[in-house]
Amino acid sequence: MAVDELARREGRVRHRGSVMGRRVIMRNIWSGHDKLVADYFSSNPMYNDDTFRRR
Repeated sequence: MAVDELARREGRVRHRGSVMGRRVIMRNIWSGHDKLVADYFSSNPMYNDDTFRRR
């Protein structure tokens, strides 16, 4: 709290969360999810058991 109070006195503003004026890029996250599921969990997966190993 002391750091926030000092910053407020000096005129500096600490942003938390969204930053005003920041451009938002809308991404199609559901198609990315669908692609991951298709690559890993289909009947013919892109990556087989030999690709992965237990650590």
